[in-house]
Amino acid sequence: MLRSQLQHAGDTRHKITKLTDDQRENLLSTAIQRAASSEGRVKDVLKQVGDWNPAVAEQFEIKAPPFSMSPLRMLHSDWEAVPKHGQIPAPSFVALSYSWRTEEWSPVASAYHPPGSKEPVPICKCLWDFLLGLLELGEEGIWIDQLCLDQNDRLEKTSAVSSMDALYASARFVFIALEDISLTYREVSILDDATNQVAAGHLNLSIANAREIFAVVSKIFRARWFSRAWCFHEYHLSKIQVLAIPAASSPDGPIDSAIGLVNFGEFTFRLAYFQNDTIQRENEDLIHGFHAFFGGQDCAYSNIISNAFSYDSRYPQDKLTISLNICGLGLSVSGNALASTEARIYLLILALAAGDATILTTRGPKVQYGDHSEKTSWLCWPDETSWSTRYDYPLPSGIYSLSPEHISLDLLFITQAVFRSPSVRAFRKAEAFLRSELADQIRVAYGLQEIRSEYVVEHSVVETLASAIDSGLLWMIGAWCRIRGEVVAEVEQSYDSVSQIGYACLRSLFFGRLKGTFRIPTRASKRNIAFPWNKGSLPGIRTFSARDKKINDQSKARVALNSLWTRAYEMLLCILLFGKYWEMGMTVTLPGDLAITDLHSREENFHVPAPSEHKLYGKAKYTVYPKAGTVLAVPRVLVDRKFALSDRLWLMESVEDGNGSGCWRVREKVALIGCGTIKHDGRTVILAKDQRVVG
Repeated sequence: MLRSQLQHAGDTRHKITKLTDDQRENLLSTAIQRAASSEGRVKDVLKQVGDWNPAVAEQFEIKAPPFSMSPLRMLHSDWEAVPKHGQIPAPSFVALSYSWRTEEWSPVASAYHPPGSKEPVPICKCLWDFLLGLLELGEEGIWIDQLCLDQNDRLEKTSAVSSMDALYASARFVFIALEDISLTYREVSILDDATNQVAAGHLNLSIANAREIFAVVSKIFRARWFSRAWCFHEYHLSKIQVLAIPAASSPDGPIDSAIGLVNFGEFTFRLAYFQNDTIQRENEDLIHGFHAFFGGQDCAYSNIISNAFSYDSRYPQDKLTISLNICGLGLSVSGNALASTEARIYLLILALAAGDATILTTRGPKVQYGDHSEKTSWLCWPDETSWSTRYDYPLPSGIYSLSPEHISLDLLFITQAVFRSPSVRAFRKAEAFLRSELADQIRVAYGLQEIRSEYVVEHSVVETLASAIDSGLLWMIGAWCRIRGEVVAEVEQSYDSVSQIGYACLRSLFFGRLKGTFRIPTRASKRNIAFPWNKGSLPGIRTFSARDKKINDQSKARVALNSLWTRAYEMLLCILLFGKYWEMGMTVTLPGDLAITDLHSREENFHVPAPSEHKLYGKAKYTVYPKAGTVLAVPRVLVDRKFALSDRLWLMESVEDGNGSGCWRVREKVALIGCGTIKHDGRTVILAKDQRVVG
């Protein structure tokens, strides 16, 4: 936490300077080079969109170099900067992020007008003094959009808007001014203690302390700044952020100072994973807000676009620019771009062309379009917190055309897949494990359960773990590598607490009897290859699942031997957390692989847990789809292993379009977890090209 240094009134003046081309290129050099290096890819993406749908491609154009069409100005202060111990020196400028003052809200103090300056700065004096105190020696420039852009020149502002990503990404840090809240001396002390703990690599809180911290953070998060789309944009494009808040400098004193929280998003991320069910329930909306606002810039384009549209903006079309800038797609909105619902769909189509195939896996509200609010069946609007991993360009082949009304693509129809509920034996083993002292150790270590408290068995967790047990140890080895990414924060936080109990986890679930070696047959010799037990290997395993006995791949055995047992607790933790939020209750056998799914097969119907917008399920309720009218298929672009955690199994029905031609409509999307290979075999899985799916 940074603290401001108080200054005397009348000690600041400022001037606005128009930079030369050389100065501009020097300040923005990294952003300019990045744009130049990606120009070829940007052209390819735009061409792909044009091949699919020329009308969509017309909505976008390749960006001009930043500030090449408008002047770049900086504010310079004549105030002698006070050097701050420990600040990282950087030779550029600082950008101010703030809420413009309007009649809609009330700042805690008036805007400061330095003596001798023509215009006031748009923030209060205590924050202005704080900002000046953080400048580097040599009179570092300050970017303030309200002062550095000619507010009467519409063309200048329009041109500069598409350069905001380069500007905020080039700033040494972004100074975020929160002016509609202030902190007492006690609140500052609470926050200081918590941020120091996080900086030291731990966060040990009692329930009482956690409540105090959440109360302070909730107060901060209510600031108007967190509701604005451009502020969301400025946060996500900056390298370092200093969140500045007016505060009291003494226990009973007035609001006469300020504090600065560096990279506040990282702190809230750690705080959000304080694993106590009571605290989580009390702060559910706040934690949802953390994930929505601070969710990573490297996540799926679909999530970023959805998030950008969830915040407020004076001009709706600005959200198109904000989305493009945060995604880093190198494109700007053309002059004839739509500012309507269709514009959202066009952004998602653009993201798909850029390689983000998660567009096709999103479960959420159907995207609406047209005057009559038609809905797309294949394209959903993601929930703000359902963050997915982004995958690199290019997109695998298999899409031919698309629009708000349809998509034509290759589909792998699953015609004879075997769906099995967990076996009775697996259920018993899963439930026994979850009630064991060993499972208690894992839950306590990760804050899922308090010490000496009674564990209440959750059916969804039992069912998920039982499905995984039926799939077998070697399946879990492969699936774990992908599942782990979903719970990486929890996995990393308490490694030392449970790093010695991994072998016990595997023994509890899979081992029959202990021997001195681990044996697995090989095809070549038709005999067992023995690996001695040492650190990093497993003593003799007799697997629980019959499926494991059929696998004789020596490389898979070595994976198990050399990397699994010391990390097995992570695998079980993933299952514990996955089971809580993902109701995986079936195994699906496909050619060459196996998956677990939240699609439940029940006699004449398929059951899908609801709500489908997000997997934070409460009491299980299901949407029912008759098997007789439901077809299962996976888009060919989603067969890669990297989509193994995606909701890529489409439940479809046969319909006719407006011309009477046969086509498909997507009714639901569900997961196929851990299945890395989905291959056409002409029987169980059949590839059909250029299938038309309508809204």
